[in-house]
Amino acid sequence: MNSASTVMNSSPTTASAPAQRWGIHLAIAVLQAGFVASPALPDAIRTWAVPFTMLVTIGLLWLLGRVPRRAPLGGFSSWAAVGGVLVAVLGLLSVSFGLVAADLHAWTLATAAGGFLVTLGVARTVDGSRS
Repeated sequence: MNSASTVMNSSPTTASAPAQRWGIHLAIAVLQAGFVASPALPDAIRTWAVPFTMLVTIGLLWLLGRVPRRAPLGGFSSWAAVGGVLVAVLGLLSVSFGLVAADLHAWTLATAAGGFLVTLGVARTVDGSRS
């Protein structure tokens, strides 16, 4: 009876891990989209929003490392993927600065959507969560 209750109690934790990882991936992607769109924000908001985004992203990456995951897809290095997302997000951020300089503020939504999709797609692929 004791071993059966242990098995029953451990099952929900492992079953919820993919959902937890999905939530963390989604939160990181939303933060990166906000980071990419930050040039369109007023200066008063941008001064605290950018460091806040960076700190929360680091915290979420730390939390992601503590949640169990399935085996990653072959050929992908997690750190290489983080580096690739960083390069893509910084490139999209540069485009956002150019759009704001050209007074095309609304178009920063397109670069933000790109940052969201790149971050979420790479995170899910490397994590082995896509089926």
